[in-house]
Formats: sequence, structure tokens, C-alpha cells
Amino acid sequence: MTPRPVASGSASRRAVLKSGVAVAGGSLCVTGGVAARSPETVSVLTQNLFLGAALAPALEAETEAEFERTTERIYRNALESRFDLRAGALADRVADVEPDAIGLQEVARFEERGGEATTRDYLQTFLEELESKGLSYGERAAVETFDAEFSVADDSPLDRVRFSNRDVILAREGVETSGADAGAYYTGGREFGIGRGYCSTTVEGAFTFVNTHLSPPGVPVLQRVQAAELAARFRDPPTVLVGDFNSGPNTPTARAYDVLTRRYTDAYAAANPDESGHTCCQRPSLTNEESTLNRRIDHVFTRGDVKALGAERIGNDRTARVEGRWPSDHAGVTAELELP
Repeated sequence: MTPRPVASGSASRRAVLKSGVAVAGGSLCVTGGVAARSPETVSVLTQNLFLGAALAPALEAETEAEFERTTERIYRNALESRFDLRAGALADRVADVEPDAIGLQEVARFEERGGEATTRDYLQTFLEELESKGLSYGERAAVETFDAEFSVADDSPLDRVRFSNRDVILAREGVETSGADAGAYYTGGREFGIGRGYCSTTVEGAFTFVNTHLSPPGVPVLQRVQAAELAARFRDPPTVLVGDFNSGPNTPTARAYDVLTRRYTDAYAAANPDESGHTCCQRPSLTNEESTLNRRIDHVFTRGDVKALGAERIGNDRTARVEGRWPSDHAGVTAELELP
């Protein structure tokens, strides 16, 4: 299954970035340049929501029946992860920083069909939690990376469940975006039904904002090729690239991180040169009391004359837990950036 772009609307009016200074007019295409202007600041965030289970076991299925059984187990584990609780904790962290643009990964949706049919939409739940805290964000671009339907065991009142997964870009109300786009990687864009791709948009006519989720560490060659394709696709600055890259400065060799940092600047490392800044991963159950983060694979990268004024993690300490669960198996990374 190849990732599909999802069309999204843009804000209805020109706004100011968090510096409070109006950005000069004029939108640009995804890979275009921008006119000279006074420096502005923008805050961005990347956050893997964690669908509640690993998708990797679905890759090992050898028959359609085995694939359905595996996908049903993933679904049941996702329900046990209680995103309805975790979304509020994640929204609390966002409220602390109020970023202008957000890149989300593992944005799941389950459409349940049968006697007790319902829809569990992580994005809708998350946006509602943000709204309850006085924050208004909207979807501006997305790419669908998984879409499957499976039957449910006989002891369930449900008949079937359709499960889809996306990576999504959000922007704060009043922040104008244009040129929403999405695509699949030429290499590793499809892994037995699990897609890999990217989505992008132009923010306030000032910079290109890109969100992605690369292949897992078990396939490092795919990671490297995807990273090279990404760097070639978005080569015109200023660009801000965020996501879960499954690769970082403290992960094994053959790293996508190395490919990207030849052309991009790691904002967290630039702002915190003496910190490890681990972002992954809590245990899949999310119930571990002490943090098990031991590597940094979630990044904010910049290209062009963009300066990292500061960067920090969110959701990485015990105060973020809710009813004995971490809000996600990943910490988020937020950065304050100065644009040219």
C-alpha cells in the first residue's frame, strides 16, 4: 500500500509568528525560495503519538489470514494503551510551548463496525483535548501510511475494524499555510502494507515545513536511501524538517542521521551540545515507572540560514504520566527557530 496524500485546507487569514512581528506577504511552492525579510522566530514541535502497539509484526505475516490475526492483536493492544487518557497529557505538554507548527506521527484511526460500532480517531481526540485547553490547531497536510481491514474474534460484538495510520502536520489557528503536499519514498515506500512517506506545507510564505517517519532500525539501508531522497526533494532553504527518523547520533552505523546532517542542522544538538536528549523509547505498555528513553531519534532539522534559539524535550519526565502511563513511548522535541 503506497502512502496517499491527504488534502488539507489553509488558514483564512495572514497571521503573525510568535515573535509578534508580521511576516511579509507572498506564499511559495514547496521547494521555492523566499524574499529577503527581517528575522522572525517560529516554534515547532515533533511528536510521535504512539498508536499503542508496534506495526512490525504485521510485516512477518505470510498469509492474509495471519495478517488479519496480527492486525487484530495490534488493534487490541492499541485499545489497552488508552489514547483517550494519553491525549490529555500530550495536550498539556503542547499547551506549555504553544508551537506554531506541529509534526505528528502514528496518528491512528479505527472504524469499528458491528453491534457497538464507533470510530476512534486519534487526531480528533487530540484536537479536542487541545481545544479544551484553549488552543486551536488545524490539520494542514497529511500522508496515509497504512490502511487495512480485518475481522474481529467471535467473542466481540464487532464484525470488522478498519485501521488506518497517518503522519499529519498541524498549525496554530491564524498561522497561514499553503501548498500542502505528500508523497511516498521511492525506496521503502511500501513494506508489506506499511507505507513510508512525507507531508509538507509552506508556513506563512516563510519556510517549508516537512514531517516524516522513516523505516525502522531493522532496515538501515532503507533509512539511508529515504533520508537521501528527502534531502534531495527539499533542498531549497529555508526548510524545517521534523519527524521520527528511527536514527540518531547515538544509534548504530549506516545511519540516516548522518545522511541528513550533511545538509541539515540538528536543532537540538545545536542548542544543547552537551546533552544526550534521548527521545525513545518507553516500554510498549507505557506503564514503566522509571523512564527507559535511551536514544535520540526524534529530530528538528533545519536547512538554510535558520538559527536554533533553543530546543527541549517534552513528555520525558515522570510528571507527564497519567494514571500510571507515559503519554507516548516517545518524548516530543520542540525548537524555537530564528528565520532569515
